[in-house]
Parts: sequence; structure tokens; C-alpha cells
Amino acid sequence: MVGRLIEWLAAPAHDSLRRAFVVWLKRVLLPARAPGVELPPSTTYRRCMRCWPNV
Repeated sequence: MVGRLIEWLAAPAHDSLRRAFVVWLKRVLLPARAPGVELPPSTTYRRCMRCWPNV
């Protein structure tokens, strides 16, 4: 499922959605699942997707 989301978000038409996804990762998912882990402010969607193995 994550793989399909990543493929779908790769389309140029989804730039704003990719940015929103990164914000969600930083503000919601990481604090809940990995307290204390922070991504640099300049982290991009591609850099975040490298964190997902087997995708």
C-alpha cells in the first residue's frame, strides 16, 4: 500500500500533496512512533521515502 502511495505521489501534479505528506510525517507520525527523532527542516519527499524499506 505504501508503495502505491509513493508511486502515485511521484507524479508532478502532486507537488503540494507530497509537501503535505512530509509535514504529516514530521509532525504526526515521527513524534508518535519515534519520539526524539527529528528530520531537518530541508527534508524532501524523496529523502523521506528512503526511510521506507522494500518500497
